[in-house]
Amino acid sequence: GKYSQAISATKYALDFYTKINHSNGIAEAFNQLADTYFKMKRYEESIAYANQTLAILERHFDHELELTALKLLEKSHFRTGQYKEAHHYLQKAATLNDSIYSAKKKAIISELEARYKMQEKENEIELLNSEKQLSLAKLRQQEVMRNAILIGGSLLLVIGILFFFFYRTVQLQKQQAERVR
Repeated sequence: GKYSQAISATKYALDFYTKINHSNGIAEAFNQLADTYFKMKRYEESIAYANQTLAILERHFDHELELTALKLLEKSHFRTGQYKEAHHYLQKAATLNDSIYSAKKKAIISELEARYKMQEKENEIELLNSEKQLSLAKLRQQEVMRNAILIGGSLLLVIGILFFFFYRTVQLQKQQAERVR
């Protein structure tokens, strides 16, 4: 029932991928066939398709798909009593799994480091902007103070000059008043 439909659909997809020379699609189809035959307990056919998957993946890398094929080979060989072969594929799958995990861990670490560096740079930019704003505020404050001193000094000068002229006028009026007497 369902398995024969799955096999028929997967073989149709395999023909399509083969016509367009899509290696990853071909490997996926072989792997799907291997999985379906495994579920049907047709282990020899599962082994054959899983091996075809690995053959394609030797030229076109897809480690996740390769890991799936290795696990299918391990389980199929185990079910057929080929324990030495099963152990061999189990070791290969474990090594590949460690490699995939290590690569993913390195990618995560690299991404975290990049995010950390980006955050550091953003913080540095923010600090520089704050320092710039503070510097501009100090400059504005100094400018206001300078202007206030200039205006205040000018006013004092004007008042001084006015006072001098007023004082001189008063003195001249006193001198004229004494002359008149």
